[in-house]
Amino acid sequence: MKNIGIIGAQDIIEKYQIKIKDCANLKLQGVYLTDQELQEKEQNVVNENVFNSFDLLMEQIDILFIVSPVQSEFKIAESALIKSRHVFIAHQSEITSHQAIKLVNIAFEKELFIYFGLISKFNPAYQTVKSNIQEPSFIEVHNLIQFPYANKENSVIMDLMAQDIDIILKHVNSKVSRISANGVSVISDNPDIATARIEFENGSVANITSSRVSMKKLHKIRFFQDNTYVSIDFDADQVEIVRISDYIKDEEDPFAMIVEVGKDKGFKKISFDKPSIKPIDVIKSELDNLLNVINDSKILENQMNILKKNLSIANQINEIINKH
Repeated sequence: MKNIGIIGAQDIIEKYQIKIKDCANLKLQGVYLTDQELQEKEQNVVNENVFNSFDLLMEQIDILFIVSPVQSEFKIAESALIKSRHVFIAHQSEITSHQAIKLVNIAFEKELFIYFGLISKFNPAYQTVKSNIQEPSFIEVHNLIQFPYANKENSVIMDLMAQDIDIILKHVNSKVSRISANGVSVISDNPDIATARIEFENGSVANITSSRVSMKKLHKIRFFQDNTYVSIDFDADQVEIVRISDYIKDEEDPFAMIVEVGKDKGFKKISFDKPSIKPIDVIKSELDNLLNVINDSKILENQMNILKKNLSIANQINEIINKH
């Protein structure tokens, strides 16, 4: 049984309360509301033990949940890690890539887990199709959200691009050989639009475009691999798998397309598959993943290595853009 303390806004806390209570291996010890004036006023609404002192809450818990932006968020997370508490940041944080790397280094030293709200990997469309993604040679990403957008204190790289880097690293098991990037500030002092090209030693290439000043919302990733194309629409919860195989005359498929690949080179069959998507409870998936990680040292090491690599890439992209 792991004891949890939550810090954040009361309306977001309530969403996590329900899910934590449904989890047999987690126990909510108490909450610390971000608005100090609400500590006593909201105690009955939150219906949990409300702590007036952050330090007292820390004494009672194994895992700190930060579920909405709070002042001094980096210092709070750092303090929790130093006190040997796992940290779960369940939102798009304003922590910078430099600060995040520092937190990850502390977590590594103490063999702890820190989570940065990278929820795209729990998307039902991605979960449905991820087993079909094997050794992609080219990855194309568009992650655009509509203007205006609240988080202007951090760059779009940490805001959006890190979500997609997280997924890419789960399918490209290779060192990065080269990164090129461009970005521009539109409504903030940080890059609001950015493009990055990540090249890996095994030959794989990922092109990523991220924007938080778009006129429309779009989040798609396309994986190109040997004889297979996988497209994921994270907003529409839709996937498409296109497979290319040798055409065998006796194996007719009324839904396939037959194309000639060149003179005297025969024909290929192109088949299309649109798997049905099963709904996923994202918060429950986050909690299940948390328990798997903190209860298995090998999973913990693997996920922390991916996170460290993700943040290193994000930091390099930021530095390249800032030099322009």
